[in-house]
Amino acid sequence: MSSNEEARTSVKGRGNNDIVIGGDAVDNSDRTSATTAEGTGNAAKVKIYNGPPLIPSSSYLSMCSLESQKLSKSAPKLIILDLNGTLLLRVKPRSIRPRPYLIEFLDYLFSSTFEVMVWSSAMPKNVNLMVETVFPPHYMDRLKAVWNRDSFGLTPKQYGINYLTVKDFELVWKKLNGDSDDEGRHFNTGAAAKKTKWDQTNTIIIDDSTEKTQLQPHNAIHLTKFDSDRFIKGIDCDLINVIPYLDRIRNETNVSYFIKNNPYDPLTAVKPDLSSINIAKTVVDARNVDQLSVANSGKINEKASRKVP
Repeated sequence: MSSNEEARTSVKGRGNNDIVIGGDAVDNSDRTSATTAEGTGNAAKVKIYNGPPLIPSSSYLSMCSLESQKLSKSAPKLIILDLNGTLLLRVKPRSIRPRPYLIEFLDYLFSSTFEVMVWSSAMPKNVNLMVETVFPPHYMDRLKAVWNRDSFGLTPKQYGINYLTVKDFELVWKKLNGDSDDEGRHFNTGAAAKKTKWDQTNTIIIDDSTEKTQLQPHNAIHLTKFDSDRFIKGIDCDLINVIPYLDRIRNETNVSYFIKNNPYDPLTAVKPDLSSINIAKTVVDARNVDQLSVANSGKINEKASRKVP
């Protein structure tokens, strides 16, 4: 049974007609005000939701209590990366500002035992543009998948409004483990990756939104939202600060237990000494967005056409 299915049966008295705004349930009397706010200038701040209860499943919480063991060497981990607000700032449709230390962060991920994919709630063409802009070509080719708004199972009505999009990792695990027949989500699976059964013990999402990770909260590392203020002030070091934490988690046998008991706090993280971390430097500067966008042109569509072997 999936997390969503278990969530449906574990909470009584809350039906599909309820609306959740910012993660809090409201009754039907608030439906009008919620819908009105969606159509005003407040749309960016108000999200509508009328799906099943957003709570972790009992099986998920049970596994979070299984104590993690520290291995002598790192084990494969799946990293799911958000885009806007996490890796970059998208000011206008074609104005993209990479987050400081993005290239060092990518160098670290791709020189380690991490498998990396992207999952954003933005429209497909916007996701393609963001990925093409900030990922060097040789890293983009190694992404396991690039998921967008099409990957949330939204209805046509939900798709076009400011609907609360929740990233249910059960969808990723089913697809990556070969348990899904969905032809719309393709993975770049190598021989080593096929040997790994992906689940909450070895999956990490890096995101700026707690709302989107409600179903598997102890698999999430939340960074400070990268916005215009942090960009202008030049005070952002989150992508480099999180590396020592990822270095600790690489050898753990249960990611969800580790994060639950050692949650990441971006406010207390300290900028590391990069010389102490093994990072294979890329030859392409990810901050040169114009060159990268040209070099990567068309590669996302090529990846989307691949099928799982």
